[in-house]
Parts: sequence; C-alpha cells; structure tokens
Amino acid sequence: MAAIEPESAGAASGAMATTQQVGYGLGVAITGVIFFAHTDIASGFELSLVQLAALAVGIVVATGLLPSEARRTLSPV
Repeated sequence: MAAIEPESAGAASGAMATTQQVGYGLGVAITGVIFFAHTDIASGFELSLVQLAALAVGIVVATGLLPSEARRTLSPV
C-alpha cells in the first residue's frame, strides 16, 4: 500500500480487503473439506494440519521471492 498513489489508495485497499476475505473463505472451505472427508477425526485433523503447514511453507517461499523493497515493508523490524 505504501507504493500506491493517494488517489488510488481507496480502490487498492478495497481490492486487498476483498482478496483477503476470499482467501480466508477458501482456506476455511478447503481445510474443512479435508477434515470432514475422513471418517476418523484423528486422521482428518492430521491431514488438515499437514495441509496448513504446507500452505505456511508456501507463503514463506513466496515471500522470499518478493523484491527486496517489498520484503522490507513486510518486515516487522
């Protein structure tokens, strides 16, 4: 958002919020399908955790592929 021109900030913010909400909904739906597809709760829970861990690793890898300037703005330090 820091690189967006002020007159486009509202549209960019709305697009980002919409994308986040769609991602949240898809994430819950996909994890729920994996969890409830198994008759055994333990195996469904285990597979859904594996899926979430793989997603987390993918996010870390994708973040590493960002340009260095974008990584600096994402860094909490």
